[in-house]
Amino acid sequence: MSQEDVNIKRYVFVFSGYYAAFMCVINVLAYGFDIDLGSSANMAILIGSGYAAAIKFVVELGRAPSAKERRLLSLGCLLSSFIISALGVLIVIPVVLGSGAWEEISELFKTLSPLVWIAITLVIGLLYYFVLTLIFGWMAKKHATKTISA
Repeated sequence: MSQEDVNIKRYVFVFSGYYAAFMCVINVLAYGFDIDLGSSANMAILIGSGYAAAIKFVVELGRAPSAKERRLLSLGCLLSSFIISALGVLIVIPVVLGSGAWEEISELFKTLSPLVWIAITLVIGLLYYFVLTLIFGWMAKKHATKTISA
């Protein structure tokens, strides 16, 4: 299959499925066992989902993604992770914190300027993009080398 024929959306959907599943399982376990994971769980979910999508890409196509594919995969998975996380927040907040939590959260958003929230989102986005680029680049090449030589 040539590089032009690769359906990048397929692998973004694979990533999205793993990301949503991992997020559900980890949040249920954390809530059930009353564990405060902080943001460490988000990075673990991102890495695990990225690895799953990258390995599927390598196994199905017999090669690592090209530079263009790597950029598209990283951007698509980044967008997907933000959307799934936002949906997760919309579901989890009323369940865990109750209906009154929305007022508290809106007050929290008002304490910082919109520029600060944008800066925070950009920093997190850049970090996630860097991690995804490493996964679809270096890790996928390493896995492809092992798969081809085996």
